[in-house]
Amino acid sequence: MTKTPGQIARQEEAKEIRASSGRRKQRIAEVLGTVATLLGILTTFFSFFPHLTSSDLIQMDSTRILSFKIDITNDGLLPIFSVKSFLALKEITNKVGGGVYGGRLMDLDNCCVSRLSPGDGYTISPERLIQMSPEDLGNADFTLTVSYIPIFPPVRMNKCVHYKKHLDIGGSLHWFRSPESCHLFGPVIW
Repeated sequence: MTKTPGQIARQEEAKEIRASSGRRKQRIAEVLGTVATLLGILTTFFSFFPHLTSSDLIQMDSTRILSFKIDITNDGLLPIFSVKSFLALKEITNKVGGGVYGGRLMDLDNCCVSRLSPGDGYTISPERLIQMSPEDLGNADFTLTVSYIPIFPPVRMNKCVHYKKHLDIGGSLHWFRSPESCHLFGPVIW
């Protein structure tokens, strides 16, 4: 049985379509493999990225405004080193307007830890910094900065948390916290 030139052309065309379909499937598989690999690398990187948390302010003496403690915990998978805590005062004033304004970086008691293993934490307190009663307090606004060196990447990093005072209708003092933007890498700068 001999084939006509039209049949031979159709068979050749069908072979080319099958071959190009196979190359297309191979390219799609390569792209999907590359995307999956990159996603896996990013997931691994962020799994080992340091994760520090700070507690809400825990009041110790209600007669002084900064008499509280803050627990800082390493919730990451790897230890971190050279941990230092600072308080950056933005504004703490009394009711007549006097006080401390912006840009002061203050060391805290128990501010430094050489190594913080996963699940470990330590407690800091700004109690000694300013002695003022809540009745005399005007505004209060400060940022807690924790500076540390992780295993990966081995460069100094910072975590910041912003705290602001609020008086409710009954006159009770409450502290609200929110994430604060600060330089993630490098020394602490205010």
